[in-house]
Amino acid sequence: MAGGYWDGRLSLFSTDNDSLLETYFYHSDTITAIASDHKENFLITGSKSGECIVWKISPELTKLTAKFHFYDHNSQVCELIFKNSNKKKLD
Repeated sequence: MAGGYWDGRLSLFSTDNDSLLETYFYHSDTITAIASDHKENFLITGSKSGECIVWKISPELTKLTAKFHFYDHNSQVCELIFKNSNKKKLD
């Protein structure tokens, strides 16, 4: 389970015992939206400043790796949706 915070921090927690596994400081502002794909291979986070980060979730669900960092949005990210498509592979 992942949670975003006002300081741009993203924390990853174990669903087994609620312990903190990892903390990531990649966003420069409050994380306002989080979504995962239906297979839980990727996570995407969006922030108040308009940044979006696509994360690869480890097979063990214990680590995240930032794959793409977008700065294109002009305002706060309010919602994130993964669209299923076979056109482009993120790996």
